[in-house]
Amino acid sequence: ATMPIRDDQHQRIIREVLEGTYTYTGSKTGYSGQIDHEQDAGGFESYPEEHRSKDFDSDQDGMPDWWEKLIGSNAQKANHNDDPDHDGWTLLEDYLEFLAHPYLLMKAGSEATFDAAICFKGFDKQPVYSINSQSDIFAAEIDNSLIKVNAKEKGLGKIVMKVSDAQGDSFEQTLNIAICE
Repeated sequence: ATMPIRDDQHQRIIREVLEGTYTYTGSKTGYSGQIDHEQDAGGFESYPEEHRSKDFDSDQDGMPDWWEKLIGSNAQKANHNDDPDHDGWTLLEDYLEFLAHPYLLMKAGSEATFDAAICFKGFDKQPVYSINSQSDIFAAEIDNSLIKVNAKEKGLGKIVMKVSDAQGDSFEQTLNIAICE
């Protein structure tokens, strides 16, 4: 999963591809790095059960109250299927799209640092990182791969992170910024 960054399994797979190694072998096929059953990898992962307060999502529409307040929606009304900006995406889809990218959840007046290098594994031949952000709600600067974000006021924003390497390859990825009260 990507919430808010790639999980341990993603990191392991990326590392193994880059190194040409493997951790698991298929029990039926014997193929290196390709499991035939979840037990070949030790079974399903144990995911902790998470309990949230009732006011995390007051209307139980799948969007947390902080998100609904941030976008100007009614956190007391199940309106996840509404499309107030008429872009063809429901409010719930907008929230899920936000979660699909790495993100920072901040408070106005705070500062956070994000290491862009974790989003660009494989760019290991003299990577050069840059950012592009046009926002009134935060200021961002980059030093090597570290992005420093200063949250000014409540709202949503994006930073486009880019890496280029000595082989002439480049890739861009979005870093979402949510600034709450």
